[in-house]
Amino acid sequence: MNQSSPVGFIGLGLMGREIAANLARAGVALRVWNRSEARMAPLTALGAVAASDPAAVAAACPIVFLCLTDAEAIRAVLLGERGVATVAGPSTLIVDHSTVSPAQARAIAADLHDACGARFVDAPVTGGTPGAQARRLVVFGGGEPTDIERARPLVAHSSQRFAHMGPVGAGQATKMCNQVLVLNTFAVLAETVKLGEALGLDAAQLPETLAGGSADSRVLQVAGANAGRRDDTLTASISVQRKDLEILLALGAETGTPMPMTGAAAQLVRIAMARGLGETDASQLVRLYD
Repeated sequence: MNQSSPVGFIGLGLMGREIAANLARAGVALRVWNRSEARMAPLTALGAVAASDPAAVAAACPIVFLCLTDAEAIRAVLLGERGVATVAGPSTLIVDHSTVSPAQARAIAADLHDACGARFVDAPVTGGTPGAQARRLVVFGGGEPTDIERARPLVAHSSQRFAHMGPVGAGQATKMCNQVLVLNTFAVLAETVKLGEALGLDAAQLPETLAGGSADSRVLQVAGANAGRRDDTLTASISVQRKDLEILLALGAETGTPMPMTGAAAQLVRIAMARGLGETDASQLVRLYD
């Protein structure tokens, strides 16, 4: 890629806006689009150009990044009316930071290739918005080696590591393994905080106290104090947790993998959703115990 070529970014939610901002601050010429126009303003303030639709992004950019909610949103952006595929070609590379199932990633890549010949890398991330802000995300890549290497210099602006895990879909498979650990830890965090409070502790102090020990984790350090303080500063919502947990349970059923712990975490999240906590931060599962 010519260094002067602009790069596209579509999807400026909590994670997408941080990754796009890192690109802009690194001097990358950006063309951005988001369904809610107001979310483009922080990026245009950093020098990005707001596009009128996904096709306008792809028309100007040989590499387009996505960070969207689900497979339906990805398909709309890539294959819908005025979508990327209406103007993209074999030289276009899509790098998708969204989280979907491995099968969905493979199907989207195949349909995109059939529509216009464009290349596709699934590149889900872990580390949350704090990791993006610190440029310390870990990115799991699925795709052809040449496509991974083409994307690597740009991914590096937000990440400490970009691991090539295999063909398209392998990035999402790795993210799902990651989510088993992360999402079950969020569920256990709620019990930890509530037990600490019942025993007379200041639960907000537990992350610092437990740091470096066997119970330490990034979830504890990033979300533990907020859970203890009931601070619902949003980094990742409970509704997004639910989406990923449902993917995990479907994968368990498809592969014959027993997932009783993940099932329990999913039920906890469903209850939280039913009680109106869906758009609160994932650390606030503890409110179910209050």
